Amino acid sequence: MTSVHAEHVVARIEHFDTLADAVSDLEWVVGTCGLERDKKLPLLSPAEVTSGATKRNVHQLGLIFGNEADGLSNEELAACDAYVRIPASQRQPSLNLSHAVAVLLSRLYSEGELRLSEADAPGRIQAASRRELETLREAWTSLMHRRGYVTDANEARLPASLDRMFRRWGMLRTDVRTMMGMLRHLSGED
Repeated sequence: MTSVHAEHVVARIEHFDTLADAVSDLEWVVGTCGLERDKKLPLLSPAEVTSGATKRNVHQLGLIFGNEADGLSNEELAACDAYVRIPASQRQPSLNLSHAVAVLLSRLYSEGELRLSEADAPGRIQAASRRELETLREAWTSLMHRRGYVTDANEARLPASLDRMFRRWGMLRTDVRTMMGMLRHLSGED
């Protein structure tokens, strides 16, 4: 694969077996969709993606684009913290994939709100990664099992509910460390 003046970008391309693996180290994941779909996920405009990333101190942002015919599946949307809809004609509500990528990347970088050099600054407050949030969810779920909170009725829903809460809160890495300490104390592990 070649790309004029972007060989350094192509050289860093990573391949993953699953979407979950691909987003595990990301701090905020935004899917794209031509239509309003999932009422549980925040629906953003392209400008809100940029301002949301800035507000959350995101350094590792993931954008997920679906194929042109069907877009993202419900399972793929479930891996997202929010989704963005690029305004288009009602007759043709979705854009060509390359155009959607260009619109969002242009918005992210041309507005100057998301500056990677600032995100790399020492002492920067960092958003929690997916992997960190997953560890927190597992610790929380384990404690709820031990304390008898989990029942047959809520066992299947608890992990997804916790994931949505943690993502909605825009948790920082320091928040996760603090909550993990609290959970260790509550479980008698400290």
